[in-house]
Amino acid sequence: MDNWTPFYIFMGIMAVIGVFSGIFAKSINAAMANLEYFSTGKVTDHHQYIPYD
Repeated sequence: MDNWTPFYIFMGIMAVIGVFSGIFAKSINAAMANLEYFSTGKVTDHHQYIPYD
């Protein structure tokens, strides 16, 4: 096992995660929208949160 093997393993894992997130991007986006709604009680502008409003 040379010094590059851990790097190649890490890059392989990142590639699998990237393909997985690309395939399921629509459902992940819907889940994040639901998470935003359930955490604040309303849908806010992206990255804008006004507490106690």
